[in-house]
Amino acid sequence: MVKCYGTYPGFESKGYMTEAVMALVQWASRQPGVLCIEAETDRDNKASQRVLEKSGFVPSGEIGEEGPRFVWVGKRR
Repeated sequence: MVKCYGTYPGFESKGYMTEAVMALVQWASRQPGVLCIEAETDRDNKASQRVLEKSGFVPSGEIGEEGPRFVWVGKRR
């Protein structure tokens, strides 16, 4: 389980985090036994929520320890 991710301010808004999250999701979705991929963000971290949305996640409607939860709904190969 990945607990958190982040980047330095000089690298923000360049698409690096979206690319990294997408690669992680592609890898994870191909692993045996993976049925669901979930993520959670701080309630006020709109940038992180946008990264998740661009990576194929949608809000699940649940609130976790950190804030809103998202579930990946992309296509499995």
